[in-house]
Amino acid sequence: MSLFDVNTQRRTEPVDGVRITPAKEYRAEIAEKLLEAITPFEGNEYADEDAEKLRGGILPKHDRWLPACYGKAANILDYADKDTTVVFFEYNACMEAVDGFASRLKEDIKTLSEEGYPFLNAPYCFDEERIVSKLSSPIVFETLPRSLNDLKLDELAEIKLFPTAVSNTASLQEDVLNYLDGKYKVFIVAANEEHAKELKKEFGNDENLDISTGDLPWGFICPEQKTAVFSFGQKKQLKKPPKSRFKRGEAIKNFSDINVGDYVVHVNYGIGVYDGIHKVESGGIINDYIRLKFAGTDVLYFPCSQLDQISKYTVGDSGVKVKLNKLGGNDWQRTKAKVKHSVKDLAKELIALYDVRRKIKGHAFSPDDQIGNITAPHCLRGFCFSAGAGEIGGGDQLTLIGQHQTICFTDGIMELIQQGFPVAA
Repeated sequence: MSLFDVNTQRRTEPVDGVRITPAKEYRAEIAEKLLEAITPFEGNEYADEDAEKLRGGILPKHDRWLPACYGKAANILDYADKDTTVVFFEYNACMEAVDGFASRLKEDIKTLSEEGYPFLNAPYCFDEERIVSKLSSPIVFETLPRSLNDLKLDELAEIKLFPTAVSNTASLQEDVLNYLDGKYKVFIVAANEEHAKELKKEFGNDENLDISTGDLPWGFICPEQKTAVFSFGQKKQLKKPPKSRFKRGEAIKNFSDINVGDYVVHVNYGIGVYDGIHKVESGGIINDYIRLKFAGTDVLYFPCSQLDQISKYTVGDSGVKVKLNKLGGNDWQRTKAKVKHSVKDLAKELIALYDVRRKIKGHAFSPDDQIGNITAPHCLRGFCFSAGAGEIGGGDQLTLIGQHQTICFTDGIMELIQQGFPVAA
């Protein structure tokens, strides 16, 4: 038995035991509320099935009745007091994620309702407006200056990132002392307790210096607040994780290229949401499987060895709502057929275009007297060659020049694309 890192999807360290709290409890007051909520749907097969379970002392596992379980909806911000600071990294992106989740949930509810599943006339998640109403003086980090329509800014400060974490104590000491001399408040975030103890011993006591443990990829400085933060750790922390810039449909080469919640496209089933790697027992053998969520309650498991079956899907416009496909439906097949038909139409148009261009008469140059040098000036895609241009190398360059000459000696339109052809000046 081991701990599990949700980011890397790998085991970390072995443990002797874990404490598991109940996922759900049967409480009489909750059962009464659920029965009251289910009663208006009497006659619906799904509602009647859940009501029968309740009478037998079993709570339905379906989230369809979740709004009826509690008198008041709450989220994590309801547990924060006035001294709690909420920090956003890319606020607009966070709100877009909230909006995207709410839209997907709404679409799932619509799909399941059409199949006959009952739902309550109540909110099933917090939307952007309800979350913002719970915020009190949050801190927002943005890569670029931008407007934040939902929030009133009390103060604007520039933050400068240090490019890497610091792993050399001598270098760290020099930088820290410089900032302390400048009356800065300096924070050092060490990778573990051992590093923290070494640093405290090295720097001694200073009222403007705070050393603690944590996990920061790099440090930063805020001149307006006279604050500097250093990240001190192992060399493996030095490299800044590369920013992924996926194109629509780009292949996923390994599991570090994808995160839980990302939109993906399965070659056979269409657009879904990546839901991580899960262990599945089949025939007495436990294997790791990739799980994808599709529209409604549809879920697909397939072996990790088939990672090449999915590609990452990104939307150019962040405001676009992505519609998930449904397993067993015809939408994805129709989409593939439509794209295939469009590609064929484009190919026909290109063939017709080049057939017309092939029939257009151009200017045919006269052959050169020498093979190695071009005596007559020939303008080839913006490159002008002449006898006075100097020497032109042999091998591939002569072959390429020969191809150019062959084309120039005909009266057809030039369609040759050339890249990286060096000419001695």
